[in-house]
Amino acid sequence: VLFLREYRNSLEVCQFILFDPVSKEKHDFIVKLCFADVLCLRFDGEYALIKTINKEDHITVFHVKTHRCVVKDFPAANFTLNEVFRYPLSISIEDHCTLSVVNLKTGARHTHFIHTNHSGGTEIGLLNRMIVS
Repeated sequence: VLFLREYRNSLEVCQFILFDPVSKEKHDFIVKLCFADVLCLRFDGEYALIKTINKEDHITVFHVKTHRCVVKDFPAANFTLNEVFRYPLSISIEDHCTLSVVNLKTGARHTHFIHTNHSGGTEIGLLNRMIVS
């Protein structure tokens, strides 16, 4: 389980805490990041994706075991309905109608318009989570 919290009331530094519930081991490390700007945290077991808010949202990815930043300030979609993260891929539905697959390592992006189901003309709404799970 990965937690992110502010570090000693600092606005510019955060602390990752990696906790193993089976062994009860806890590891932590500090990163330079404004906790108030964090929109979401995703963890795939080895890499942590942090999306931060700005004029344009950004993605930063850390390799949790080595504490290294592997992706810094990668431009992100400003609105995603949901997101699945398995480094190097980030898969999301943007603006309710576009499936987006981004390779954060290479910067390659592929999008596909999915607003309607061609067989029945049904709108894809809250069921989008099933598509990217």
